[in-house]
Amino acid sequence: MKHSITIKELSKKTGISPSAIRFYETKDLIRSNRNMSGYRVYEDDQIEMLKLIASLRLINVPLKDIQRYLLEKDNFRKHEMVTVWKSNLEKQRKLLDVSYRFLDSNSLNEPIYLKEKSEEVIIWFDSEGEVGEFGEHIKAKAKLLKRRNITFENCYLRYLSGDHFLKVRIGFVIDSKVDLEQIERPFTIEIMQPCIVLALPFKESIKMVKYGYLKLLEYANENEWIPVGSIMECYYGNDFMEMEIILPVFHLEEEERK
Repeated sequence: MKHSITIKELSKKTGISPSAIRFYETKDLIRSNRNMSGYRVYEDDQIEMLKLIASLRLINVPLKDIQRYLLEKDNFRKHEMVTVWKSNLEKQRKLLDVSYRFLDSNSLNEPIYLKEKSEEVIIWFDSEGEVGEFGEHIKAKAKLLKRRNITFENCYLRYLSGDHFLKVRIGFVIDSKVDLEQIERPFTIEIMQPCIVLALPFKESIKMVKYGYLKLLEYANENEWIPVGSIMECYYGNDFMEMEIILPVFHLEEEERK
């Protein structure tokens, strides 16, 4: 048989504050009635439900997901929802591990940073040349895109092979809606997955860039960072005069960035 209890009694039985109970009620997660004196009263069969709601909130399950779970009657679908929550928690755990390892590796005393990269559509052009020559190659490809009224953001340079005479790819971040038929081929398109990168600002002569690569790779190796993508040069600013070397170390997904 159901019994009515006050919000104070409900709070005592669940360990959840009255303000939190009232908040859950505004979100239609629990319900109340009014007694003869006009005070809120709750059915005691909501105690277990309230404990479940509080537990799910403690592990950061969104309120809308909790609402769906409580309304769902199909046990298979409820199991699917729990599987998704577990997967999201695992991704969050990995992200926290990345954050902890950054602090634990004495990174605050190094000119190396963690940086979040959103999903990017990149158009890549193959190029060849000597170390230090690719600035002109970048400007030439940038002019090509501008002549086609294609706007772009930062530019990447990825080494493919070679020691002194190099084969590289030069990439520009473009809008996903760009009409690529107006650009001379050959080129390739890549959708770069959202990620966290190690970033090393580089302000030396470009002919010394290999030492920047070695510094970043040595740092990554010493601190057991596992790359999830290629090391690259990232150019930005006016005429691409600013540059940093980046190394992706953790893939992000949309749910993780909310």
